[in-house]
Amino acid sequence: DEAHPFPNPFKPNSNLSPAAITFTELPAQVRLRIYDLAGELVYDQEAETNGRLVWGAQNSDGKKLASGVYIYYLTDPKGNKKKGKLAIIR
Repeated sequence: DEAHPFPNPFKPNSNLSPAAITFTELPAQVRLRIYDLAGELVYDQEAETNGRLVWGAQNSDGKKLASGVYIYYLTDPKGNKKKGKLAIIR
């Protein structure tokens, strides 16, 4: 329930913004899925974490995502789920 991305909004061209979005307060294993507002899956990764997962604001092919609002879904092997919105401003 405490999992969240930061910074949000993500401004990769800002001198003050980190180079990636970090999801924190995660379980040891997590699946991250990112969807655009049309409902299309743009990123999907399963990972073992130390409570954090870094995502470079790119699709599954490694291409940078355009500015916009995206929906994230985090799930763990126990079936716990967290969803929310994040913004990318290029």
